[in-house]
Amino acid sequence: MEKQKIRFGGLYLEVTRRCNMHCDHCLRGDARDGDFNPDDLRPLLKHTESIDTLGFTGGEPSLCPEILTGILEVVNEYKIPVGGFY
Repeated sequence: MEKQKIRFGGLYLEVTRRCNMHCDHCLRGDARDGDFNPDDLRPLLKHTESIDTLGFTGGEPSLCPEILTGILEVVNEYKIPVGGFY
């Protein structure tokens, strides 16, 4: 019997806790060191069928383009269709 795979309506990943802004309205608190490792997604994505929306949060995700690229490479490696990005 084949296991059913996960279909995410939305999967949101905190890419980093680093931030170069000081927004008064920020609810995240003080910026900290701490980046996401794309390899940590492998155990989850091997059981994933599709992702409607893949979102990146932080800190400030644009500080880590290499991590964003790594995440997309892992998603592509597992051939997971993604409807959109946020």
